[in-house]
Amino acid sequence: MRFLIIFISVVLSYGAFQQGAVTVFDGMCVAVAIGLAAGIYFGLVGGRGAPPGNRLVTWAVFGLLSWGMVQLIPLPPGLIAALSPHRTEVAALAGERGWVPISVTPVESRIWLIRLGTCLSMLLLARDLTWRRREASWFLALPVLIVAGWEALLGVVQFFSAASGSGTVARGTYVNRDHFSGLLEMGIPLVVMAGIGIYQQGKSKFETPVRGAVIASCMFGLAAAMLMAVVGSLSRMGFVATLSSLLFIGVVSSSVAMSQRLAPAWRWIPVVLVSLLIACSFVFLPTDELIARFARTANDDLTADMRVQIWKESIQLVKQAPLTGFGLGSYQSAFYAHKKVAPMNSVEHAHNDYIQGAVELGLAGMIPLLLLGAVAVKGAWGGAALPRENQRHYLSIGCAGSIFALILHSLVDFNLYIPANALALAWICGIGAGMVPGPRRKSGDQAA
Repeated sequence: MRFLIIFISVVLSYGAFQQGAVTVFDGMCVAVAIGLAAGIYFGLVGGRGAPPGNRLVTWAVFGLLSWGMVQLIPLPPGLIAALSPHRTEVAALAGERGWVPISVTPVESRIWLIRLGTCLSMLLLARDLTWRRREASWFLALPVLIVAGWEALLGVVQFFSAASGSGTVARGTYVNRDHFSGLLEMGIPLVVMAGIGIYQQGKSKFETPVRGAVIASCMFGLAAAMLMAVVGSLSRMGFVATLSSLLFIGVVSSSVAMSQRLAPAWRWIPVVLVSLLIACSFVFLPTDELIARFARTANDDLTADMRVQIWKESIQLVKQAPLTGFGLGSYQSAFYAHKKVAPMNSVEHAHNDYIQGAVELGLAGMIPLLLLGAVAVKGAWGGAALPRENQRHYLSIGCAGSIFALILHSLVDFNLYIPANALALAWICGIGAGMVPGPRRKSGDQAA
């Protein structure tokens, strides 16, 4: 298990350090590495002792991958016209005759199908490891903690360089600061909850273990560095999503901690105190540059009105093929025929992961994708109900906060189309999905 998690940490770090693994070469390197790791692991484990609800997850994964493949299969013109009239128009404009696939750009769809399969492999790996290895809680989160930690430290250096006038905004190894903050906002809830959980471990009324206090202090320091890097990135939605996730884990943690200590009439007090703390952070943490960006309605390339217009036109595109979509990775080509916004510029993304997913996958693909997300959220939420003496209680809350942060950020950005960020989220979702209740695994049935 330890070797596998360290290997995944190295692969994820490679993807993040290569500008998020957005190039085909880097993405394929990551896909091959994770595919081999998943193949070896599940080959050794086999089907023994699958987690509860395995059939639901299996069918969702199978359905999602199968639909991605179906989009690449050439279909007769009559069937294409019935399923996606717009695809027929595109085929006519492109001079395509005879049978054509649902995907507008099959080459791009094949690439993104491999990337999707890589993310699903990450999710299944993390889920199975979490289910089988219940005693090694925080080690499971190591891949995300390592990559987010290194990116945060680099971002802090860039932040102070920018403050001294010799650098740029914090963006780590990413091209886009919003995607850099998207990775960190997934790491911050995990680091904070790791600090709290490790500090509480072995703590009594009058004593706190030195080792736990030192590790917790390091975790809180790393969380502060991550938050500083998010502020230094000048990402507006990254800052909002980060504080929202901190509010989320703060409310959940304080509510659970005080549920047995305070009378029902007083249990709202911790929630109010946490909310006031986060509200003060929103006021006092931003730099002058970040405040100035909140005051503006535009960033370097995309105004708020333009973003809304893209969403409106993309929703109209969804209505052209609500069931089938236009193929994974085909948003730009499918959107081109209906695009009125920014006539002199190309629009590669919808700047909303949910709308772009609906355009590319349609209802047939979005249903299993959302089902997998629901399983992850349900598992993480169920793990939060575990006793506070159990480290999985804190890990579950951290995972839920990370998922919440990226769910919020994805409303105005395309973090899930950055492979490194999508892989990090898949790993976190896998941990959440593995928090299902059930009997402990026997020591003799553990995987290598």
